[in-house]
Amino acid sequence: MSELVKYNSQMNEVAFRRFTAEELNMFFLFCTKLKEKQEDKIILTFEEIKGILNYKSRNMSRFVNVLEETYTKMLDLKIKLVSEDKMRIKRFNLFNYYEIFLDKKEIIIKTNQEFLYILNTLDSFFTRFELDEFVKIKSTYSKAMYRLLKQYRTVGRYKISFEEFKRLLDVPGTYRISEIDRRVFNQIKKELSLIFVGLNIEKVKKNGKVVAFVFTFQKETVPNKKSFL
Repeated sequence: MSELVKYNSQMNEVAFRRFTAEELNMFFLFCTKLKEKQEDKIILTFEEIKGILNYKSRNMSRFVNVLEETYTKMLDLKIKLVSEDKMRIKRFNLFNYYEIFLDKKEIIIKTNQEFLYILNTLDSFFTRFELDEFVKIKSTYSKAMYRLLKQYRTVGRYKISFEEFKRLLDVPGTYRISEIDRRVFNQIKKELSLIFVGLNIEKVKKNGKVVAFVFTFQKETVPNKKSFL
């Protein structure tokens, strides 16, 4: 059975800049395990990580390097929380401690206490997906779009401004629309069309310039609240 990733959708506002596909897989595995334990610290063995992520390489140095690079980039991730009355703004780093034990072949990860809110305070505003499905997606662009569309899986429609799209997917600022079509949208359609049935991408223009994108797809039906969670 695949691990289920669930978190408060405010985390979808975080741009995972420069993360590779492997590093994104690691990150969301850590989130899943932290949520399961509902604690700010977890211990994971190398074999547990490899098994869940279906990691095939036997090169230990490469695996450890992926762990190190993942944490290096995790340190730069920040969450911005805005209160409902818009009178309070809070920012914080997600993780603050990480240790790799090469002799024991395990890692210890500790997160900011505030991050537990993102993982455990879900209410109706959350994103959920199967980790195994996420891991199978190869493109970082597709992985980012997958998470965003999953947030709107019961709506079947997601609109995003051009600037926010570039920020969240870490699209180079030099890319023209033709390059986004070829290097980003083609990959997204190729990898996500089987997951989001009828996936279509519409360009919204103003004064002849693209200002936003609208993603539409067949929405998921939710029979009852229990199955939704």
